[in-house]
Amino acid sequence: MALLDRARLGMEVVVFATINLTSTGRQNLMTFEQDIVRHAEVMECYTMTGIWDYMLKIVTRDIRHYEDFVRNTLTASPAIRELHSHMAVTEIKNSTELPLDSQL
Repeated sequence: MALLDRARLGMEVVVFATINLTSTGRQNLMTFEQDIVRHAEVMECYTMTGIWDYMLKIVTRDIRHYEDFVRNTLTASPAIRELHSHMAVTEIKNSTELPLDSQL
């Protein structure tokens, strides 16, 4: 597996999107999860505790591509009731290395 430099490839926009579904019934959750994994823009997806059902990490080339992805893909899903976008401004730390020295 290769790690690619997002910035060098021109993938400028990183968004953490919080999502609430129209219903949190088992079938709705499964449908949403099966759908969301098919979108390459979604780099990570987590179920959450608290007020949000899911948090997504989304990467796109620019803000226009993010807007298009939200308008034509995410909000087109009848499963999504609410979506909030949190734009990353400055990346302070981004690591793929697990904290083995401090955890094992």
